[in-house]
Amino acid sequence: MLFGTKIDAGRVFGVPVRIDLSLLLVAGMFVLSYSRALPGRPGVSLVAGLLGAAALAAALLAHEVGHAIAAQAHGCRVHEITLMFFGGKATMSGLPSAPLRRAAISIAGPAAGLLLWLAAAGAATLAADAGLSWLSFTLAETARMSRFLSLFNMIPALPLDGGHVLRDVIAHFRGRALASYATARLSKWIAWAMGLYGLLGWDFLLVFLAFYVWRAACDELALAASGGDDPDGLDDDVVVISPPPFGKEREYTRIRRR
Repeated sequence: MLFGTKIDAGRVFGVPVRIDLSLLLVAGMFVLSYSRALPGRPGVSLVAGLLGAAALAAALLAHEVGHAIAAQAHGCRVHEITLMFFGGKATMSGLPSAPLRRAAISIAGPAAGLLLWLAAAGAATLAADAGLSWLSFTLAETARMSRFLSLFNMIPALPLDGGHVLRDVIAHFRGRALASYATARLSKWIAWAMGLYGLLGWDFLLVFLAFYVWRAACDELALAASGGDDPDGLDDDVVVISPPPFGKEREYTRIRRR
């Protein structure tokens, strides 16, 4: 089975990086996409698809490494980073209880992606000038995916990074209960807008994203209404997962109590 089967890919800033074999499905999707764009050129489509998948993996890795570095700077323990089918996750424990420190960890992922975008875009131009077409293509795809992942993540809606930053900033000034309620309500409005726009444009991926935003907002409202504990501040194992289409959700989720 592809899902759940991992291979070690070394360490980044001391954090083990593992690749889930489900990334092979991503490679297949890229090959199919490029074969439609380049009919009659299967060899070119295959190479372009594999390089496109590698570019996505690089963008996801940069995003999760950004979270990991910020978490380590705030005294958290980062157990591992895993890249998988359209997603990446960093497993960590000991997240800070201070809202602004959590916000710094959340915003570090998109910030790292934006840095990769600028670096890869500049390197792609240099590679093109040097006649290195395939290298230029890979770098340009890395820049494009890093830019999209970073900007998409900063939408102020849960479960995206932007939603977490907004919630934690409000929590710093007005408390967690009001922060959760306000952010969840805004997330619902954004989900409605995304879903309606997706339906009008027959963009079912956007409808898919709207569903996850809506679900996360409902979960946050339920937590706020129940007066439940904030899992972010507990010394539990947590998983930080990139948002759709790069993962199921982006939330701090309790795995087990130590």
